This record gives sequence, structure tokens and C-alpha cells, in this order.
Amino acid sequence: MKTRFSLKILLATLFAFSQTSQAWDALGHMIVAQIAYDQLSPEAKRKFDEAAAEFSEEKAGDRAVADAAYCPASSGCWMDDIRSLPDKYSHFSPWHYVELPFNEDGTPQPTEGPNVISGIKDCEGILAGRKMDAQMSKNQALFMLVHLVADIHQPLHATSHDDAGGNRVPVSNVSCPNAEAMFGKSTNLHFFWDACYRYSFRNGTAVPLYEQPIYDKAKPVTGHHESLDLIRQQAKALEQKYPVSILKDQGVGNASEWARESHRLGFAFAYGTMPTALKGSKTTLNAAYVDKARAMGEERLTLAGYRLCSLLEKQFKPE
Repeated sequence: MKTRFSLKILLATLFAFSQTSQAWDALGHMIVAQIAYDQLSPEAKRKFDEAAAEFSEEKAGDRAVADAAYCPASSGCWMDDIRSLPDKYSHFSPWHYVELPFNEDGTPQPTEGPNVISGIKDCEGILAGRKMDAQMSKNQALFMLVHLVADIHQPLHATSHDDAGGNRVPVSNVSCPNAEAMFGKSTNLHFFWDACYRYSFRNGTAVPLYEQPIYDKAKPVTGHHESLDLIRQQAKALEQKYPVSILKDQGVGNASEWARESHRLGFAFAYGTMPTALKGSKTTLNAAYVDKARAMGEERLTLAGYRLCSLLEKQFKPE
């Protein structure tokens, strides 16, 4: 009982700190969804388009997330958009991550749900008709699946050093002017990894290669759509850099395997090669760390997109 209670405290703490970081930023989630969409068969694309339109109608009454219709690319942002509606959706809070403790040999320990692993499995079950949930339509399960497959590929959403997945590790030299303008986010290790795929090292500072446009946070869907041209461009670039053939080496896998994969990367690199000590000490990132994190982030986004495509093809296959 003591172990279970402690785990619940850890999960609650991690979510409390993760409120300022979203397991890939909005652009990252949109890139994953766009890569998956690009690879879908024409029939699957048609069904995804229809599901996005239906879901937007279902959620038209939700303030702050129903300012425009979602599209397949922006579908991956919904689970972060609803953070502004905790009274209605707070029970999904633990679904964004899994608490796999950082330990001496890097082997993750088993953990109880709800978490991102059980969340993905639940969404797959609802979409396949194996599981029923009166509070979740198939379209909502689809939108959640798009988000969660991306989340589980972010290394610090499957690794923690008793620091809420890096949220308690302040970083001194990460520039994020637009994010700060919109959300007042602090620059910590978790925040950096949420956007590491688009950061470069210049003059002693980690700076974004391209910024997320500033938009009204009360109109998130409209704001996401302002980035669609950029998203398509970046998705295509990653598809060329990391062609779908990488799945031959990496494999499609499943949620449990993806979590272990992310944990290994978080253990060995995100934490294992930090320039300075952790646990509250302010960290200054160096060029080697930023550059390797960007390459790792790019590959993780692309893999997430390809793997998501595989899941969606199964869900949208002709009956």
C-alpha cells in the first residue's frame, strides 16, 4: 500500500510540474500528425478528414477549444488545448506520461496506470470496438491516440530523476521569446526537450530555428492553423531526412516498447550527458548537447509519425 500511495504522489507531482511543458510543443504534435497523415492511404485520409470534422462538431460547445474546426494536423493538439478546461477533462491528466524511475542500470520499473501506455491501449480498444467508454466517442479516442503516440516518444515523458521529468531542472541558456509571450513558460530541462527538435546552439544560447507564431491562447485552434504551411514544410523535410525505411531497423512496436525506448534515451542521454549536476542546480547547455538533442528529437518525431500511421491504417481499414 505504501508503494502504491507513493507512486500516486509521484504521478500527481509530475503532472503538476508538467503543466508548464506539454510533451512536444504544439508544432511538434502537429508535425507528428502531419507525417502520419502524409503516409496514409487515400481512403484512410478521407476517413481521418471526416473524423476531424465530426469531432469539431462534437466539441463545439467547449469554450476555448472550439474557436475553429480541427484538421488532421491540429488533431494532435487537442489534449493540450483542453488543459484550459480542467473541470471537464482533468481525469486525463496522467495520460500524458509514464513514471519510469531513473535507476542505476537504466532498466525501467513497472508502473501502474493510468498513464500514456494504458491510455494508448484504451484508445486503440475504443477505436477497434473492444472497449466501451460512455464518456469517450471514437472520434475523441482518435484525437487522443494522435496526441499520446507523440507524447510517448518524448524521452522525458518516460524518464524522471525525482525531478518531475526535468521540470525541476532550470536551464539558463534556452531562448523561447514567443512561448514566454503566450504562456509565460519557464526554461527548464523538460521545456527544452519539448522543442529540442527545432533548437540550435548560437553564441552560447540554445535558440529556435523557427518560432511558433504568437496567437491568442483563447483561440488555440485558429492559432494552430496559422502554422499549417510551416508544419507541412517541416514534416516533408523530416520525411526526406528520415525515410520510412527507418522502421525496418526501429520496428513499429507497441506502447510498452515505445516507453522503454524513450526511457533508455532519457536515461543515457537526456540525463546521462547533462553538462552539470541535476536536482535543482541551474544547468547551462552546451553545443554538443543541443545539437544531439535536436537530431534525437527529429528522429523521435518522425518515428512517432510513421508508427502513428501504422495504427491509423489499422483503425481505418475497410470493414
